[in-house]
Amino acid sequence: VTWISPHRLDPYRPLERIDENRQVTAETKPIVISASLPDRFERNHARVGEMIDAYRKHAPASVKNFPSMLTEGDKAAYFQAGREYKFQGTIIDSGCFVGGTTISLIEGLRANPLTAANADKLQGLIRVYDLFSIDDDYILRHLQENYPNRTFETGGSFQSTFEDNLAEHAAWIDLRAGDVIERGYPEGKPIEIFGVDLCKALPVTDAVIR
Repeated sequence: VTWISPHRLDPYRPLERIDENRQVTAETKPIVISASLPDRFERNHARVGEMIDAYRKHAPASVKNFPSMLTEGDKAAYFQAGREYKFQGTIIDSGCFVGGTTISLIEGLRANPLTAANADKLQGLIRVYDLFSIDDDYILRHLQENYPNRTFETGGSFQSTFEDNLAEHAAWIDLRAGDVIERGYPEGKPIEIFGVDLCKALPVTDAVIR
């Protein structure tokens, strides 16, 4: 366990410091920890395996081939959440980027046996939050590599890319672009699925928890 906040956006960036004042240097020695997993972690590992197997079997190509920064396990988790949704609360997809988590949820819902009987609840069901701002080099690189026919620049927005990617399912989405701290969650309704991938700074993390 080490000091990691504010969270760095690039998941592949090496750890640069071990607390607020101490930088990681060539002389910094790692600590090797050996631990045995309790039964509950072993059961969770088995559950993850089942979830990924189900994803590989049931998820359509629209999810598997969607260009995103998600792992197969990430997509499988969102897809499974949609498949098992009970229509007992809202769905929040916070930090959707170009729509990888959103399309996984939607295709999961399309495979959900309860969806047909709850068709009247699908309008704007998924509350989608993102700043949609190109505020880091790795975001710009990803967009340029996956959408070569579009023009992107640092400080610009990629909201239109998300909207085009999810145009077919726009009726199921309540798009809430901008600062999540300012947008908030005004409904006050219970939340059944809460996907979180936007806690990149302490104020945002605090707002999400509250």
